[in-house]
Amino acid sequence: MAKRKKRDKEEEEEDYEYDFPEFDRKEYMLDEFRKGKCVYISVALAPVFSIIAHYIFIYSGHQAILGFLIGLTGLGLLKTLFQIAGVELEELGKKEWALSGAMYLFTFLAVWVILMNPPFSDFTSPTLNEVELEFEQDGEIVVHENVTSGEEYDVTVIATITDNTEVDHDNIRIFIDGDWYEMEWQTDTHEYHVTFENTVVEDRSMSLRVSMRDINDNESEVSHSLPFNFTP
Repeated sequence: MAKRKKRDKEEEEEDYEYDFPEFDRKEYMLDEFRKGKCVYISVALAPVFSIIAHYIFIYSGHQAILGFLIGLTGLGLLKTLFQIAGVELEELGKKEWALSGAMYLFTFLAVWVILMNPPFSDFTSPTLNEVELEFEQDGEIVVHENVTSGEEYDVTVIATITDNTEVDHDNIRIFIDGDWYEMEWQTDTHEYHVTFENTVVEDRSMSLRVSMRDINDNESEVSHSLPFNFTP
């Protein structure tokens, strides 16, 4: 009996014909054209608000949040622009709206970041990467482990400074013991140095400050601690 039921079921499956839905080529093309138009409008609108956000950032005293809020207002214009472009809004689903919004935001942020960096703009101050001391006595370099407290050395302070454009080589200074000293640029490197001759060195820590500026007048001043103390 079980075999007969199985045979009857197989015969029913063989007799069943599945009707594939008719493919509406025209409707498919219209839907894809509508999606493409929405994405194009979103991508085209984003750079406009990126430029506006860029200038808002500049004239607001570098308030990035204001620039970003300006960018978000562009999302509100998408609906109006879609209507002007003849897009039937009732035909747009959640996925189409999400895709259009995502394309707008990603394009807005990408263009904004490009505008905020060289070669278009420079808002970043120079960075102090490292400060080293070099000791010389009787014309020979003395390693730190052999420096004797209370003796005189020619002490060279070497600062490694980088920037996203170019450092203003004539405006690098170091503040030690109440006075500022100009630092000279080591050509074709990121190093700046100043040498103090016949200086008494003590085996205790000290702090100094380095003042930096780049060619676009971005400035910064950084404190740094050293393992030796000396008075220029």
